[in-house]
Amino acid sequence: MYRHQKMVLFYILPLAAVFISLATHANMLTSLLLFWGLPSLLLTIWLPSRALKAALFASVATVLQTGLNIIFYTTNQWYVVSMFDNRFLGFMAWEDIPYFFLFVYFPIMFWEYFYDKQTHEHTWTKRMTRLASVFIFVALAVTAAWAWVPRIIQIPYFYLLVTIVLVLIPLSLESILRPRLGLKFVRVGLYFAFVAILYELTAIYLGQWYFPSDTFIGWVHIIGLKFPIEEFLTWIVFGAAAILTWYEYFDDDNR
Repeated sequence: MYRHQKMVLFYILPLAAVFISLATHANMLTSLLLFWGLPSLLLTIWLPSRALKAALFASVATVLQTGLNIIFYTTNQWYVVSMFDNRFLGFMAWEDIPYFFLFVYFPIMFWEYFYDKQTHEHTWTKRMTRLASVFIFVALAVTAAWAWVPRIIQIPYFYLLVTIVLVLIPLSLESILRPRLGLKFVRVGLYFAFVAILYELTAIYLGQWYFPSDTFIGWVHIIGLKFPIEEFLTWIVFGAAAILTWYEYFDDDNR
């Protein structure tokens, strides 16, 4: 199969995932594997030499996201309906963890296979050591605050803060400093916006997650379904490009 044929396949897969999820009234884990797991598996098979590097970066990112997820749950920014009887830390859906991992792993592998032509020499860099240290520290600090002084993490409009600090600012800087790289990120971002909006609407329709809080800057309404503007910006429009910005700077050659 030629690469352009594989690209077409990657546009067909999320459409098939929508159909299967709706037809079977899938739970979150099943939809997650259809939308994000299966394409990630294909890319891993096609490009095994980059899989470890991508997996390590995704694991580091998952640590941070899991820590921040404590704040998201305690401030009612979102709530995921789990298929399991118990929850991580008593309130967080176990499905969140593989979701965080695949949300990072899939775009990196997609980028490496279809767009990045550079030769990689190191699976782990010194910058990654520093980044991992900061992410682990933040996750531990949030966990400690939740356990002993929970009022500290009652941050209003926390989703907006995360969107600005972790997504919009890094992506803006990358676009200004390296516009050619930024344009390549846009191409990847368009594909993942397509995947993510299908996944978002499917998940909300099936009741896989919802947003209890009203501390959002506004709502996006599509075919009778709604989700926060912050969700639209962070997970759908700019999510993949922001991930690649962090990845290229800390774990790759930034070219």
